[in-house]
Amino acid sequence: NGELKAYRLPSGRIKILRSDFLLYLQENDLYVDNDYFKNGVKKIVVIDDNEQIFDLFKSFFHNINSELNVEYASDGISGLLAIGSIKADIVILDIEIPGMNGIEVCKKLLSDESLSGIKIVLISGHLKKYKDEIKDLEIASAIEKPFRLKDLENKLLPLINEK
Repeated sequence: NGELKAYRLPSGRIKILRSDFLLYLQENDLYVDNDYFKNGVKKIVVIDDNEQIFDLFKSFFHNINSELNVEYASDGISGLLAIGSIKADIVILDIEIPGMNGIEVCKKLLSDESLSGIKIVLISGHLKKYKDEIKDLEIASAIEKPFRLKDLENKLLPLINEK
């Protein structure tokens, strides 16, 4: 019938479910971006200013699941752009990064209703220093640097395997 199913949120905003949008595109013979609609592929953004951390995560993700869509950013602003670009499911975020620090990035993500489902994992060698600021944030987990691969498995695998 050419209509797109939408829901009005209490805030007044309108929400369209991904599944409804895909159905609409298919029913109306419109272009479907298969990368955007990949089912089950977790989209992850890692934000850190340390190349060694990137290498560690690349190896970790490759070993656990080569079907992950992972983007890397070295500062808060480019991290936010990557999150919006791939519609991230999980964000792994260092606190002390250039530009906008990790706590500011968290607050930005948590204040945006369209990003409310993102799971945030903070990684930092300074978690104790920021504990007061972190305690009020709705994050999935925090990992103290330096960390072991077992720490990553314990904290990240449940989020990656979550439906």
